[in-house]
Amino acid sequence: YSEDYPHVKYTIGFGGRPGGPDFYISTQDNSRYHGPGGQGHHDLHEEADPCFGLVVVGHKVVDRMHRRSVATVGKSGEAWDGKDVPITSIVSMQVL
Repeated sequence: YSEDYPHVKYTIGFGGRPGGPDFYISTQDNSRYHGPGGQGHHDLHEEADPCFGLVVVGHKVVDRMHRRSVATVGKSGEAWDGKDVPITSIVSMQVL
């Protein structure tokens, strides 16, 4: 983690500890949650998730994926327990 690359909207970060294999795209400023001390449930809670990229094209696609996931969570009428996360497959992407 580097304060030079905070988890702001449309940045890409590694999820899980110690950094992978999953990644996520921030749809809001997540610096508080994924920055130093933001993951208190981990053994090394003072560490932070690394932010390694930025979505430069395709913001509308990211927003659409986010709306889909929000609409899916809690569809049964029950509160989200944090375990059942909707999966959106990324079929194609280009890393520059």
